[in-house]
Amino acid sequence: MKTISAAAQKAQPGDIVTWLHQPDIEVPQAPNPPRKPADDAPQAELDKYTATLADHKKAMETWTLQVKPEADRKQTEFNSAMAKTLEALSPQALRDNRIDAVIFCNTSGALPLPDLEGFANWVKSGGAFIGMHAGSDTLKDALPFTDMLCGTFDGHGPQVPATLNAGDKEHPANGNIGDIWTLSQEEMYLIKNQKRDQVRSVWFMRHHPNKPEEKGFFPVAWVRGLGDGRLAVLGHSMASDIIVRFAQAAPDVAATIAVSMFSPVVTATTPRNLLVITGEWEGMLKREALRAVADDANHPRARAARTLLYKVATLLPQAGIATE
Repeated sequence: MKTISAAAQKAQPGDIVTWLHQPDIEVPQAPNPPRKPADDAPQAELDKYTATLADHKKAMETWTLQVKPEADRKQTEFNSAMAKTLEALSPQALRDNRIDAVIFCNTSGALPLPDLEGFANWVKSGGAFIGMHAGSDTLKDALPFTDMLCGTFDGHGPQVPATLNAGDKEHPANGNIGDIWTLSQEEMYLIKNQKRDQVRSVWFMRHHPNKPEEKGFFPVAWVRGLGDGRLAVLGHSMASDIIVRFAQAAPDVAATIAVSMFSPVVTATTPRNLLVITGEWEGMLKREALRAVADDANHPRARAARTLLYKVATLLPQAGIATE
């Protein structure tokens, strides 16, 4: 948390809105069974396993009778508190609180998001998601999440020295490190289910972290974009002038939709990809729309917009029109 907080302070004007963490509710866990040795293990090891397995059976009987009822109650309490905590990640809450990015750090397992598909759609609509330290070991059986992440945890070996290769030196996640990042000791995750044509590699290894003789492409860090990445703005009446001026000033706006438009700054070429929609009975606004697209009668946008103006019916439903 300290590292992320420091990064947020350094990357102003970014602010950490809130931290979400699992409830401080201890749920008693059942005794773990002993690990079964290999079939060809020494007989003494097999005998030890058999004896330990018998002890585990007795421990489980005691736990089931004396501890499990309390463990079930605590688990229900934990689940309820966790669900309450994660309400902050509902699509509506993310929009209402104007959240730009969500970071999964130290998450694992079937995280009970309130609306998993809605969360993935929030990312597709422009939200940012960052997964670190087991982010890829979270929701591994949930298709909306794994499809979004495009890479899931597949285990790890002991900590080892590692040489990372830069997949993209220009990406900010490279941190100006350069072509090679040498780590003296690290627990390197193995990643499966990654479609390389759908991601932008930032760091990778050229061999299995624990088996140098096994050559290949082993992902370490990557990014990907969801949705088509294009931005369109829409405004009605007085707001149409605001979005027109914004589109003229912002080169990343791909299209502008102005409903009942009045904007004296429109020209034949700006804003680009302009769609003007005006009702047939909106006299003054219809004349303004025709004026705006008539600056250059040969311009393709002017022809398309003018044709559309005559085809669009009134914006008011027939049932809502008062007659005398």
